[in-house]
Parts: sequence; C-alpha cells; structure tokens
Amino acid sequence: MLVLSADIQSIKNADKYFKKISIETSGKVSEILQTRKDESTNQLELVRKFLKEWIFFKKNQSEDENYVFEDFYSIPEEKNFLVKRYGINVKSSLEIEEYNQIMKTFFDKSDSIDLTSSKKSSKKSADKAIEDNKKLLHPVEVFVLQQALAVLQQAEASKVVLLDIFERKTDGTINMQGKLAKTHTLVLCDKGDKQFELIDPSNSDFSIHLVSNCNRKFFASLGIDIVVHKNIKLYIPASSNNVGSEYNQFRDCIDIAAKVAFVILNNVHLLSKQSSVYEMKEIQELSNQREVDEMYPDFPQNVQYPLRVKQSSSNNDRNDCHEVLCKINVAKTLATQKLPYEIELNWEEMQSIDDHKKTLMWLKEKQEKITSFIMDREEQNKINEILSVRGLKFKS
Repeated sequence: MLVLSADIQSIKNADKYFKKISIETSGKVSEILQTRKDESTNQLELVRKFLKEWIFFKKNQSEDENYVFEDFYSIPEEKNFLVKRYGINVKSSLEIEEYNQIMKTFFDKSDSIDLTSSKKSSKKSADKAIEDNKKLLHPVEVFVLQQALAVLQQAEASKVVLLDIFERKTDGTINMQGKLAKTHTLVLCDKGDKQFELIDPSNSDFSIHLVSNCNRKFFASLGIDIVVHKNIKLYIPASSNNVGSEYNQFRDCIDIAAKVAFVILNNVHLLSKQSSVYEMKEIQELSNQREVDEMYPDFPQNVQYPLRVKQSSSNNDRNDCHEVLCKINVAKTLATQKLPYEIELNWEEMQSIDDHKKTLMWLKEKQEKITSFIMDREEQNKINEILSVRGLKFKS
C-alpha cells in the first residue's frame, strides 16, 4: 500500500524567485496581446513578458495563497524511504486562460522555432521539434523544477523527487478538466556530477519539452544537464476513463511515479553504472508495455486488464509476479504440444478476480500446471536455458 502524507505549503517566495530573472512588474496580458503582432519577440522575451504579468496578478492576491504544495510518499515495506513531491495547486489563481491565450496567439510554425540548422531532418522531425518548442513553460512549472533541483542538490539529500507539470495539448495550451488545469507527475533523479535524468511514468514524449525549455532558458547558467529519453512508453492505461485505485482500474501517473522512485532508491548503486534509469530491470518490470517488458502478457484486443500486482507496493509480490510471467511466457513459446484448455490462461476468468493477491495466486497455479504438463526433458532444458539468463529455473 502506498501511503501519502500531505504538507500543504504557502510558497511565498515564488514571486521573489521570478523577480530574480530581472523582471519588473508592469503590463497587462491584453496589452501584450495587442502589441505582439508587429514584434519579432523571441521565446525568452515572451517568457519575461508573461512573468511580468504573473507578478502583476500576484501582487493583488493573498500572501497565503498556495501555488505549490508538498506531498510525501512512503511504503510500509520500505520504512527508510520517503519520497517528496512538488505538486501544483490547480485551485490557486494560475491565470491558465491568459496563458492559453498567449500560446494560441503567439505560436505558429513561422516563428516558434528556427529550423535552418535542421535542413537534413525529416518533415516529421521538424514538426515534432516545433510542437515541443511550442510548449512554453508556465512560471509555476519553472518554480517547481527549481525547487526540485534545489532539494536534490542539498547535502544528504534523497536521489529522487517527484514534480508536477501541466498536461498539454499539441498546440502548447494546457489541458483543462472543467475549470481546473490537468497536471502530470514526473520523476527527477540525481545521477551525480550535476547530471539529472527525467523519467516520465507514462510516455516520455509528454515531458520532453520540459528539458529543452529549461536547459536552454532558465538553467543553462547552473552548469547542470537534465536528460530525458525519447519515445519510451513505460505505463499506459488501456482506457483513460478507467484510472483509479480499484482492483480493475489502471494506475495513475502519481502511483507509477512513486513506484519508479522507490525502485531507484533501492538501486542507487546502479545509477553510476547504467546510462539510463530505464535500463534498471526493476523499472522495466513495472511496465505494462511489451516493448519495455517482453514478459508482459499478450492480452487479446478485447481484454483491458490492469494486472495491478505487477506494480504492487510489495517488492516480493512484484518479483513473484515477474517470475511467474517469465516461466509462463517461455514455456508457452517453447512447448511443442498445445496446452489443454484447463491449463491455458483464461483472461476472462482472471478479469473476475477482485484482488491482486488472488491474481498472483491464480497465475502461480497456472504456472505450476504448465510446469507439470511439460514432461519432455529436452523441452525443459531449453526452457531452463532461457530462464537462467534471468536468474530463474523452470523445473528442478
């Protein structure tokens, strides 16, 4: 079970931080929009103008307004680990409508990015670069990342922190749910020597703009390097309408991000040995994508089953699940005889199970039946040969 303890903080120094970027309080969004048409303002200048407007609005707000809050996540099994999250308080006055208006008005393909140095790139790559570049950071996102980097660089700090960004459309505007902005939670990992890696618990393409924006505009002077890897899908709900904490629902990004963070903390010794966090075996085993974990069940198209035990808070349950799935997949692949119906994995039957512990027991029973069914010694040796690479044994 994942435990959340919330500590809502008033980030009163947000405006003070923004002012550090040599910005004076002046102007209104409406004036900026009116004068933009005849200007050749680059993106950094646009950021400055929006920050001016941010401060202008904040001067008239209560000093106790919470723009950012802190959550702390722990797992009873991991008593020594506490993971901090910097979340965006979407109920505070963030001027999302004004921000979205700026995105719609200012950014078009003619001035959003200079492509002259990318003539050899394909049109698809160029369009993607334009799309990423259009996702200009909201001031509160800059502040959240600044806070996350600051806490990671403290002496005796944890190696990992969670942080929120806004969920965006391809045109750079922020996605809304009713009157509230939608957010997405990421993992920021300190790999040492001012090297940081950003891990998206869903699709890395959702957050790649964060790195390009920040490295270029706000944090270049810090001498740090933030890396995000393209085109990695770690965990994708089969249906965005079926996300939650029930046994038959897919996990949300906060849940997966916290699990990623705990895996990193359990494997800190690997950070200097592997080029990416995604190379960690236990990170791959959290995935529900066969491109990342080839042992994930190949569910029929009509089956949308979350198999939540695979991302359990319990290390033992996760490891047992992965071991059983490995044995089942390899055995089914190499078996020369068709498995009888009663031994086959009946996904409809599994969907009726209402608890992930029971799901794990069901999988273990199926694996034992498959083990007993395959009697041919040569087949067993082939299966064991493949499993031994993963430190497993099919049958003694």
